[in-house]
Amino acid sequence: MKSSKSIVLFAFIFLMLGCTTTDKKHVEPYGYSVKLWEKLSILELSTVIENARNNSESWVSYPFFYPQHLFDLSNLKTYSVNYLAQSSESNKKSTIIIIRDGFLDDSVRGDIHELVIEKTEDQWKIKSAKRAFRCWRNPDSVSYSVEKCP
Repeated sequence: MKSSKSIVLFAFIFLMLGCTTTDKKHVEPYGYSVKLWEKLSILELSTVIENARNNSESWVSYPFFYPQHLFDLSNLKTYSVNYLAQSSESNKKSTIIIIRDGFLDDSVRGDIHELVIEKTEDQWKIKSAKRAFRCWRNPDSVSYSVEKCP
C-alpha cells in the first residue's frame, strides 16, 4: 500500500514538473527561444507613426508595412517579419515579430522585436513593444536575451 502511494506521489511530482513554466519563451510558430525580453517605450515608434499619419502617408493604414518604416533593415545578413493577425475577418489586434540577423558588430549578432498593435477608431496604434538580442559568441547561440553579449 505504501509503495502505491509513493508511485502516485512520484507520478504527481513529474506531472507538475512537466506543467511548470520556465523563463524561456518560444516565439511561436517560429521556434526562437527568448530567455528574457526587454520592454521598450512605445513613444518613439508611436511618434514616427503619428508624424506619417499627419503627413498622409499611406503605410500607416497597413501595419505589415510598419517594420520597413520603424526599423533599420539595411546592412543585415537576413531579416524576417512575421505578422500574426488575431482574426482574418475583422482584425483589431495583431502581433508583428521582426527578426534581424547578421549585425556588423563583433558581439551582438542580431535582435528580435515584438510589437503588439491594436486598431481603434480606424487607426492602428502600438500597445506594447519588446526586444531581445542574440550574441555571436555565446554558448547558447540560438537564444535571445537582454543579457549583455560577451
